[in-house]
Amino acid sequence: RALAGLTARRGWRRAAIFAGVIGILALGGLWLRRPADRRALYTSQFGENRRLLLPDSSIVILGPHSALRATAFSKEANTREVWLDGEAYFIIRNDPRTAKPFTVHTGDLNIEVLGTEFNVNNYNGRSQVVLHSGKVALQDNERKASRIVMEPGELIEYRSENNRYIRRKVSTEKYVAWVDRTLVFENTRLEEVAVQLHNKYGIHMLFADSSLLEEQFSATLQQADHKVVLKAIQEAFDMQLQQKDDSTFLLSR
Repeated sequence: RALAGLTARRGWRRAAIFAGVIGILALGGLWLRRPADRRALYTSQFGENRRLLLPDSSIVILGPHSALRATAFSKEANTREVWLDGEAYFIIRNDPRTAKPFTVHTGDLNIEVLGTEFNVNNYNGRSQVVLHSGKVALQDNERKASRIVMEPGELIEYRSENNRYIRRKVSTEKYVAWVDRTLVFENTRLEEVAVQLHNKYGIHMLFADSSLLEEQFSATLQQADHKVVLKAIQEAFDMQLQQKDDSTFLLSR
């Protein structure tokens, strides 16, 4: 009987192991058969603006060091959707025959679009939308804050940490000038200028004196790159500029 019991236990153990292997193989088969990510991926390098023509004839100007994923916009699909990481300027084509909504997902925010032009920036983890023309509606991913409809000439920044929309009127040209390789600074703290230079060009701007971070910089720079901006800062504040390596620059009095 003892031998028979031992044989039975071994049989149960083999059956359990066999069932586990079959389960793993079945899960593996499901994983292999899962739908592939069919979203097209577009990327840009530091210092590069990339013009994209989407399948619905909408235009996207992708900002430096940014990425955009887009659905195929097939006839069968009920929506047009893109996912943005970085910055982009959108010129959305409205097709009244199909009336398919266009949605931009960026950070913690979903942007519902009809036909319009607007800029989206989420470099710093806080989604910022500037509406140049038309109409868009904003809603956070988890619907913690109320849905809000923007008017042309407005800037809205969504802060997920406290579910707040910061809303104000702005001159939209300042926020979309980068599309034409023009950078506009209006009483911008040098600390913020340094952040923008890193986001757009991948460089690190260091300051020998921390008090320089609070200095305010104003300039409109055409055909701008990081060298143009650094030279303008150097001349505006009579600073010394020292290049430490390929991507690091030190400013000092």
